[in-house]
Amino acid sequence: MFRISTATGIIAAAILSLPLHAQAQQADSPERSADTTTAPDDENAALRAELEAARAELEALKRQAPEGATAAPISTDTAPTDADDIPAIELAAGEPRDAALVAGVVADAPGAPTDPVLRTRLHDLLVQGVCAPDALAQVQDPINRQTLLALMTRLPRC
Repeated sequence: MFRISTATGIIAAAILSLPLHAQAQQADSPERSADTTTAPDDENAALRAELEAARAELEALKRQAPEGATAAPISTDTAPTDADDIPAIELAAGEPRDAALVAGVVADAPGAPTDPVLRTRLHDLLVQGVCAPDALAQVQDPINRQTLLALMTRLPRC
């Protein structure tokens, strides 16, 4: 049904023989194939040695720790909820933002603080022109990335 021209046949044969040609070249040069097979082994040995050194260091640190010592507990509190407990930190502020716009964005932001004191503090900082990451860091620890994304995309830049 299909006729293959002589030129097409030659090209097809050349393409099909390329993998065989590459294998033949590798077989002809044993030093080249030896280099490629020892390199991963050397790298694996180096990684194993590094792993063993790290394990030994960890064991040494465990022996140095007093008996019964445990890691310090991680605080799950996000921030103080009393307005007097919130430290007044001097933050760089840009252009003031529209209060109504900020109120709408904060209300719609996923993961925004639910505590009224923290929400008000966030609103006030954003209205003053404080950058969203800095304002959010004042009321959340760690910062909620979804909240930050919502604030940064919907508010004018600082």
